[in-house]
Amino acid sequence: MPVTKPTDLTEHSKIHTQKLELRRVNKLLAESVDRCTDLKRQLEIHTAIRAADSKPIRIRPGKRGPKKATTVVALISDWHTCQIVDAAEVNGLNEHNAEIGQERGTKYFIDLARCIKHEQAAYQIDEVVLWLGGDFLQNCHIHDLDSQLTVGISPQQEAGIVAPLLSGGIQHLLKSLDCRFNVVCNVGNHGRTTYKRLTTKQTNYSYEQAIYNSLALFFKDERRVRFDVGESNHKVADIAGFKILFTHGDEGLKGGGGIGGISVPFRRVITASWMPTYGVDFVCIGHYHHFVQIAEGMINGSLVGWDTYAKSMGLAFGRPQQMMFNVDHESKRVGGVRPIWG
Repeated sequence: MPVTKPTDLTEHSKIHTQKLELRRVNKLLAESVDRCTDLKRQLEIHTAIRAADSKPIRIRPGKRGPKKATTVVALISDWHTCQIVDAAEVNGLNEHNAEIGQERGTKYFIDLARCIKHEQAAYQIDEVVLWLGGDFLQNCHIHDLDSQLTVGISPQQEAGIVAPLLSGGIQHLLKSLDCRFNVVCNVGNHGRTTYKRLTTKQTNYSYEQAIYNSLALFFKDERRVRFDVGESNHKVADIAGFKILFTHGDEGLKGGGGIGGISVPFRRVITASWMPTYGVDFVCIGHYHHFVQIAEGMINGSLVGWDTYAKSMGLAFGRPQQMMFNVDHESKRVGGVRPIWG
């Protein structure tokens, strides 16, 4: 009887390990190709918009009429349009998904147009500032498993929902109102394409910046719409001499756990840093999903509303809302603050 050669387990193990490594490398290569395609698409949009005029918006006071001249400022941020909030997990106090997010976004622009019309009955309003303040996406791919359970689609698919929602809203305002619209754009932390938040080149690595650039191109021939899509994530609008700084709010603020809440670090960063740096009179941010107003600035609410994260952090319940206010050209003051409910 012939003697068979014993199986070389060491050699078999090496071959198996090499196969696993080859599969891993092929997977990384496929992901890298997809990533390069996405970056090439973003670069094409970015290159196209670099030639456009993205100077800081400056609004000059109009001629005095029988009504006081004011400018409306509408804060639009933190929609998390496709985020899933299960009503059962928040004691029935809120519910949200992609369909509800789109309904709330559409309703927001309808209500905003009505509110501005109401203000025009009392004031001369020729200019409106629309602040697109970021976090229109949930983008679960940059977060942990807990966040990944809150949306079931890719950030590219989310962007495909958000972009027409915003463009349709601006078109509705153009049809409904005889005003000029100045759109100030900030990216949020959820729209980024990197796992960690960047301190430089934030706009270059954000799905939201690609959305803003596409909106600017879409409306480039509309004489009543101007976009500020510059690379800085701190934008200043000069409203008849009253200067407002806009930024998403995910940087610069530390603390907020005391009895004064987020208003304490908000006031500190405004007075110690942003006001002396930019020479502004007022600051608007989002990010915290809770409306706060102090003398020096305002924090916008959210349209997604109260969710399991807010509940786990012990944050008080708040209805979905976005804020708007007027800037009086003569007195250089903020007034007429009102919510637009989701």
